[in-house]
Amino acid sequence: MPQCGIACDDLHKRLFLDPPMTREPIRFFLPGPSYVTEEVRRAMLRPMAAHRSPEVGAVYERLAERLPRIFRTAGAVYQATSSATFLMEASTRSVVQGRVLNLTSGAFSERWHEVSRAQGLEADRLSVPWGEVLDPELVRKALRRGRYDAVSLVHCETSTGVLNPVAEIARAVREESDALVLVDAVSSLAGVPFETDGWGVDLVFVGTQKALALPPGLTLF
Repeated sequence: MPQCGIACDDLHKRLFLDPPMTREPIRFFLPGPSYVTEEVRRAMLRPMAAHRSPEVGAVYERLAERLPRIFRTAGAVYQATSSATFLMEASTRSVVQGRVLNLTSGAFSERWHEVSRAQGLEADRLSVPWGEVLDPELVRKALRRGRYDAVSLVHCETSTGVLNPVAEIARAVREESDALVLVDAVSSLAGVPFETDGWGVDLVFVGTQKALALPPGLTLF
């Protein structure tokens, strides 16, 4: 079992039984869903707003302005009411006509490969043992052996904690091919440095329930 700074029973008591606290000392070390603060929980108790209302429109405008700063991009950042697995499917379905190279090093990158195959794509897998880092030179060699529409990888493999070198891998892809670089940064973006534009990433997606410390249910990409 993963260990956390607060015993599970004590955490449940503080979240659901104790009266609200004005300041919350947080020590919570699970990979997610992450601890959501009282301020956010209280915001979720507000009455629902009509999705076509000026109020919701203003929220979307603020998000459209601010989210690119988190993603470190000059491009647009969109929202989907879905799990991140949906973005695995949507991204490959949108940009892959022929072949995709799935880089795998743990459970979630393996899932992306399974999703690619389930779509009937010609999906090749370049794997390293769980707990090891993907080697950009192996990616370079794979791209010299065949042409791909896209290369997918996971930045932080939640199943092992490994942080893969996205910048170096994206550079190898750029130098060896015209493939698009697709990145799952679900458990890393906003927690460790991630430079969408600076690293040459074409598409990146995250879940709100990880380093953004928000309730689950939304994917940003």
